[in-house]
Amino acid sequence: MLKHFVLFGLLLSTLTGCIAAQEVESLGIINARGVDEIDENVIETTLILFQFDSQSDQITKKVSGQGATVKSALNDANRESNFKLAPGKIELEIYGKETAEGGIFNYLDTLNRDATIPDNLNIAISDTTAKALLSLNKEDVAMNLGQYLHRIIAESSSDHLFPRVTLQDFISHLYDVGKDPVLPIFEIHDNLPKLSAIGLMQDDKLMGSLPSSDINLFNMHMETVKKVILNLDIPVQPFEKYLEKEDFIRIDSDVLHTSSNLIKSRSKTTLMDKDALKFKTKLSVKLDLLELSEKILLTDKQVIDILEKEFEKNIISRYETILAKMQELNTDAFGYGTIYRIHAKKNKLSAAEWRKLFPNIQVDFQIDVEIIQHGSIM
Repeated sequence: MLKHFVLFGLLLSTLTGCIAAQEVESLGIINARGVDEIDENVIETTLILFQFDSQSDQITKKVSGQGATVKSALNDANRESNFKLAPGKIELEIYGKETAEGGIFNYLDTLNRDATIPDNLNIAISDTTAKALLSLNKEDVAMNLGQYLHRIIAESSSDHLFPRVTLQDFISHLYDVGKDPVLPIFEIHDNLPKLSAIGLMQDDKLMGSLPSSDINLFNMHMETVKKVILNLDIPVQPFEKYLEKEDFIRIDSDVLHTSSNLIKSRSKTTLMDKDALKFKTKLSVKLDLLELSEKILLTDKQVIDILEKEFEKNIISRYETILAKMQELNTDAFGYGTIYRIHAKKNKLSAAEWRKLFPNIQVDFQIDVEIIQHGSIM
């Protein structure tokens, strides 16, 4: 019964002012919603509900419905439940991959116009369908699956692992000429949901993604980042004469795998030549070196200097690869168009104009890495 009292308090705190006074026992509070386009005329919605039923030990339930619109699909889903569906506690909206590729503005606009939908509703994408993600067997999940997904996003964003995008964030970015929005993407791994990539959007359409290995670099470009693990692979050749020979077993003949604690990074981008579309992005990075895959003598300062230079070259190369992918997809998630727009005549730059310019921009990435501590490396 304790969980019923906890849920009861939750419902009272969230329903006030959002839903007409009703018996709590008659409500199914939508916690997470998935949207999939079955075809041009059919939309399927999958809902994770809180339900307060003194006769049942189950406080959550999954229902689904289909219709020509989201509203009609919700009405259809309502027939699966003996509760009146209420959106006052919805925390997460999930779109299937194919649906996201076709564009999600109409769904977002409907949410934005609904006064019962909270502004801090999180938006995400499933790399399969939203229904498949929300239908996972949740034996290993000790809470409502919608809450579980929402908590993954919340904890990952607080640790600078993935961007947390709310409904209002995404709507604002859609109207911000010169910068495209991004969304976190979930995959299903071992029958559990996992945040796997950053979805690169062109306006409201999913164009492609960045893998999880690029997440830290993406965040470092966009904001000041602290206290995350940065993994960099660099050539082993520059360190040949500094390798410890005793009990030496080479894991990889060409690559030195490294892990570092990112103490702090800071970036700044400037427009160097408006007509030639040339930008400069400077990034300062301070690291504590944690681990190397080979035993290297780090007592020689020259070794640290070489490590810093190799790290800089690696980061530059990866940024150039990320930018090339964004230009191929014509999605400016880094926001170079926002900087260009500041220098445009009377700050006027249309989205269509920047779409033509962005694939041709040139960026000089200047990276300054400083290793603060290197400790004892095994």
